[in-house]
Amino acid sequence: MNSISVTYLFFYFVNVLCYTYAQSTFAQKGYTKDSAVASQYVETGYRLCDETEHLKGIANFKKAAVIYKKYKKWEQYVTTCNTIARYYSVENEFAHSKAYVDTALQVSTKYLPENNLEKALSYKELAAYYKYGIRDYAAATTYARKSLRIFHKLEQNQEILEKTASANEFIGRLFRSQKMYDSSYIYIKKAVKFYEKIHRKVSNKETRYQLGDTYIVLGYYFHKIEQFDSALCYYFKSVKIFENNTTKRAKWFISHNYSLISGVYRILNNDSLAIDYAQKCLQLNKEAFGPHDYKVSVSHRALARAYSENKQYIKALKHFQKGLKIIVSDFNDTSIYANPSLKEYVLNYHVRLFLWGKASCLKKMYKETLDIKDLKAAFSTSKLVLDLGDSIRDDFTYRESNKEFLKEEWNSFEIALEIADQLYNVTGREEYIDEAFQIAEKSKAFMLWRSLHNMEAKNNGLPPKYRDKEKWLQERVTDFQEKKWSAQKEKNSNRMHAFVDSFLIAKQDYQQFKLKIKEKYPYYYKFNYDKSVVSMQQLQKSMDNNTLLLSYFIGDEAWYVFYISKKHVGFAKIDNIAENLRLITQLSRELTTLPTSDKKGKYIKYQYFTESAYQLSKKLVLPFLTKFDGHFNRLTIIPDGALSHIPFEILLVEPPDSFMIKSVNYRNLGYLMHRYAISYNHSATLQLFHTEKEAGQNNKKCLAFAPNYTGKSTTRNIVMRGSMNYLRGQPLEMLPGTQKEVKGISSCFDGTFMFGEQATESNFKKEVQEYAIVHLAMHGMSDLVNDQYSKLVFSQAPQQLEDDTLFNYELNNIRLKADLVVLSACETGKGNFVRGEGVMSLARGFMQAGSPSVVQTLWQSADQASTVIITNFYKGLANGMQKDMALQEARLKYVRENTNELYSHPFYWAGYVLTGNNKPVLMANTFSSTWLIFILSLVAVAGLILVVKFKKHKAHD
Repeated sequence: MNSISVTYLFFYFVNVLCYTYAQSTFAQKGYTKDSAVASQYVETGYRLCDETEHLKGIANFKKAAVIYKKYKKWEQYVTTCNTIARYYSVENEFAHSKAYVDTALQVSTKYLPENNLEKALSYKELAAYYKYGIRDYAAATTYARKSLRIFHKLEQNQEILEKTASANEFIGRLFRSQKMYDSSYIYIKKAVKFYEKIHRKVSNKETRYQLGDTYIVLGYYFHKIEQFDSALCYYFKSVKIFENNTTKRAKWFISHNYSLISGVYRILNNDSLAIDYAQKCLQLNKEAFGPHDYKVSVSHRALARAYSENKQYIKALKHFQKGLKIIVSDFNDTSIYANPSLKEYVLNYHVRLFLWGKASCLKKMYKETLDIKDLKAAFSTSKLVLDLGDSIRDDFTYRESNKEFLKEEWNSFEIALEIADQLYNVTGREEYIDEAFQIAEKSKAFMLWRSLHNMEAKNNGLPPKYRDKEKWLQERVTDFQEKKWSAQKEKNSNRMHAFVDSFLIAKQDYQQFKLKIKEKYPYYYKFNYDKSVVSMQQLQKSMDNNTLLLSYFIGDEAWYVFYISKKHVGFAKIDNIAENLRLITQLSRELTTLPTSDKKGKYIKYQYFTESAYQLSKKLVLPFLTKFDGHFNRLTIIPDGALSHIPFEILLVEPPDSFMIKSVNYRNLGYLMHRYAISYNHSATLQLFHTEKEAGQNNKKCLAFAPNYTGKSTTRNIVMRGSMNYLRGQPLEMLPGTQKEVKGISSCFDGTFMFGEQATESNFKKEVQEYAIVHLAMHGMSDLVNDQYSKLVFSQAPQQLEDDTLFNYELNNIRLKADLVVLSACETGKGNFVRGEGVMSLARGFMQAGSPSVVQTLWQSADQASTVIITNFYKGLANGMQKDMALQEARLKYVRENTNELYSHPFYWAGYVLTGNNKPVLMANTFSSTWLIFILSLVAVAGLILVVKFKKHKAHD
């Protein structure tokens, strides 16, 4: 290299260094100047948020974030994003909150150390999104714990102690929301301990807020466990911390305490103090925020509830009405009988709370006035509450969120049903029976119904151009909704009215589009947009003359039954709830435990069984079988609550004293099964759906599995293998009956039958999509803590990706074309009962995967008895019988032919039940195929003989 090149390179590098230095110097000078501006924005943002002007505060934080991003000050940028997310969350703008949390997490992961404060705060904000935004408490708990783990790893200075306390408090609130009060208390006490320690060392405004807020949470814990003195103690402690603070934020905390104190005094029946503190709450919020602020509406609700408990119903209703006027824009009707039309508004949770309180108050007022106008107003308001609930939960995408919301909403269903019952009794008008029926239907299997609807909508999808337009219209409506709501919160009337107009136009366009879809693609419209429940008239049209449907609603205060035939409907209240529950518990215990051979014990158990089986029948079934003229040989049962765990087949139609009661004789008892083929479903709406559902586009064959469990035993079974008491649950011993069972099925139907080492989870997932019947004879285990971990156990498959265990959650990724699934394993129909959904079991998982009917087991199944019953069931199906009648006949045959009295106990035969439609299955039947070949052969031979004879005759002529 020559000297000129070297010199050139030298000066080039010098210039680069000088330029870089200059740039960094100028950038630093620029940042120093802009940093002051950013700090000012942040300070202003906090001041505005402290005065509850959150949206204005957010605008300032956003300006600061732009500066921090420009100069790559990532720590400050992430801090600001987290702050924006937090205040969006306070304003219930959860979609915006989530966007800023995601940004904060991405930046902190890319540019900051692995365990950094900002990432921990991002996780906490994400937890808040899941808790408050979509009520997914499981996800919220996961992210809150992630946040807490990072805090524990950081240097424990005062700031980290504060954040740790805050994280503990948040987790405590999460557990409280799930009604897990003991777990909540552990975390809240930790938070209080941290805050009190910090408050003693450094008593500033923020630590006082934190300590006061934590006292509220701790007070609420004692409130919920009914230790009211302790609750009041902490509420008043919180008030004392804030009482010398004049900021709006402090006044809000004080008013919130007053509202909670009022609630305690309502429970203690101290109506004067309840009203006094509710009035203080309202007055303080009016002074701080003005008469039209959302927080004032909450105070109106607290005062309304206090007046309602004091039987001052008119005053209560006026305050409910004032609160509604605040939170529903453009609603100004002061009449206590008027309700807002919610079609044009953002349907939110708080409106529902007001309407629910109003409906309850009107119902109580009717008891005093006996004015039918009050009762009708209570009913129309309660229906509006349920419609609003439908809208809210239709937006939930997480199953846990739905489950939690349904727990909260349950009282609304019960109150609405009670009012409908009263209206029917007062007026005698049958329209109220149908109203009540549809209310009960809304309380059943919402998530399952929506899942099946969505599946059908996908199967009947739109062409791409319509799909794109649908998405654009939906986003447009949502966008104007959010802008309108935001303008309403900012009290910017001009912007709000502009967005209301735009929103209504967008919604009208969307409605016109849906009408067009309804005309051109009716099936897609039906399953994507029409989520209405079935009416009695629709149900009756689908029924035959031989069927009676019994649908139950099990509430806290009342039980109801709807009895429906092809021509008639009825509605009745079932009394003596406590006695009913005792009988169900007693019957369930007798059904789910192995019968004893001990003479004395056997006789006592027999008495318990016959008493409970007859008494329950007398309360739940017998009164409704004779209500209508006509002969029924089939029952469809829509159970609810505790009734979901017992098979109606074993209820008795005759009193025990008519039998030879001195001897144990299970075989000859007058079971309901003798007279009726019985099937079940999660709701009548699903029953109609499954009845109308066409047979799947499958291969008309059977897929069956019978695994072996060599080497899987975890403990030695105390029962001899092959005995009647050998169960298909734990431990994982060999099941000789399953092999025999599947071989019996193979003699009835064509298909694929996998035994032993072939019966793996991998083969199941590979084959299951195409078959008409799926039969699984194996070990099953229900998980009563988390139904998603209920499982079926296949043969172990070495060097396979699968773990040989099919968990319930895995069924979410499977779509079945099967017309019938038979789960011949232990407890496949067992699980926790979730109000508003039903039993969360493996059988439900297979139904959600697309099967319109499932045979399941309600308790542990005995290996040999199962083999006999299931084999006979398939013989009935092969002969063209309907599913419910085939199962009825299989059970009756087992009972009739069992010579051992002990083994005719319902434990052995009653656990198998059919859920879903009862249509016969259309199969490639091996018997019918053989006969068809035989007949065709005969025809061919006969034809050949005729041809030969004809030729001979012709030749003779």
